[in-house]
Amino acid sequence: MDDKPISELDYMEVQVQFQLLEHIADKRPLSKGNLALQRELEAREKDLVQAKISQAFDAAPVAANGLDNCETWKQAAEYTEFRPTAEALAEVGDTR
Repeated sequence: MDDKPISELDYMEVQVQFQLLEHIADKRPLSKGNLALQRELEAREKDLVQAKISQAFDAAPVAANGLDNCETWKQAAEYTEFRPTAEALAEVGDTR
């Protein structure tokens, strides 16, 4: 982790740490320290997902074909089920 605090990890760095913990868990039970790390990583992941969900759609991701899809994102956000669905999808990742 390069001594970077968990609170400063980006989403991909969190995922790499999860992979490392899964590898350790395949070999032996996780130690108390590793279990605590896992809980901290889960909290960081949830915070990052929530921040992304709450992010303004001014900077919507660019579609694979290179087209700006900001209007599509704005329309999706107006759909009443958008936020609950996005949050439910974010929760799926917490079932480790």
